[in-house]
Amino acid sequence: VATVGLILFAFVVGGFNEYASYKLANFFSFKEILTGDSAAFRLMSQELLWDEFSATDKTLLIGNGWGQVKFMLGDREMQAVGAEIIVALAYGGIFAGISYLLCLLSAIYAAHQMVEVHKKSEDAKLYEGIMLGIIGLLITGQISGSMNAPEYWMMLGIGIYCDYRVKVIKMNQRW
Repeated sequence: VATVGLILFAFVVGGFNEYASYKLANFFSFKEILTGDSAAFRLMSQELLWDEFSATDKTLLIGNGWGQVKFMLGDREMQAVGAEIIVALAYGGIFAGISYLLCLLSAIYAAHQMVEVHKKSEDAKLYEGIMLGIIGLLITGQISGSMNAPEYWMMLGIGIYCDYRVKVIKMNQRW
């Protein structure tokens, strides 16, 4: 069913979304991935974010404010976007960048602790999947930002839940 849905989507997408059609047509093109318009746009945007982050002592510490790095593309004003760590640094400063990394790393660690707690049961596979999913968020977030995707926040919420469950389990073991 999913395959049929994807095939149908691929054939009709050009009628309502030119960019999605272009991305589908060039999905496996190494030239497009490395030097295409999308890659050039992302790299230019990330370079702008980095330049704004490192512009002054103030922007290094507290950033520029969320969404405040903008540029003109033709006659349109665009907001600079890019890899999540660069976005966190540029918009929120060094403390936001560190907080971003600590948040994801603590969620990974909490899921890993749940794997250890449940290593003798089938639940270990579930928590291993959660841990790998959060690692995937960390890695793919450096390729393209996903902070605005609901699944990003759902995975972090699951990581927070894992941290809570580990504490409850350990507390119950003490009693």
